[in-house]
Amino acid sequence: DLITHALSTTPKTKGRLYACKGPNECSILDDTYNSSPKAFEVAIDLLAEQKAKTRVIVMGDMNDLGEASSVAHMNIGHYAKQHKIDYLFGIGKNSQITCKAFGKNAFWHLNQGSLIDQLFPLLSKDTSVLMKGSRNQKMERVLNQLMDTASC
Repeated sequence: DLITHALSTTPKTKGRLYACKGPNECSILDDTYNSSPKAFEVAIDLLAEQKAKTRVIVMGDMNDLGEASSVAHMNIGHYAKQHKIDYLFGIGKNSQITCKAFGKNAFWHLNQGSLIDQLFPLLSKDTSVLMKGSRNQKMERVLNQLMDTASC
């Protein structure tokens, strides 16, 4: 009981699976602080549990994976597809592998601006979005551009 109470009263930290409302009343899971294959799977599990009509992942690369990088990015694409994710948007060299593995409704972008332009029309009160990527991918910039019209 003590642990449950302590966890439920601990302040939430932006960038660490921080839930907030975004543009057009969409739900956003801000997990932009960092990324690894296992952490990505856990975040996808959480997104899949959301009561939403549309579930979207916006991802940047997972870094520092060495020779396992290509396979790890491919596995995340397959994992997302198997877990009720409707759309996947990627930015970064390796996220292109994830998009290819995800297949239909995956969109890889060269820059954050074009990603946001394609993502924005999907956002509504019936949409849940997971934003995730390794620290140097600066996925918080994508989030901040989206949040210009909403408060988190």
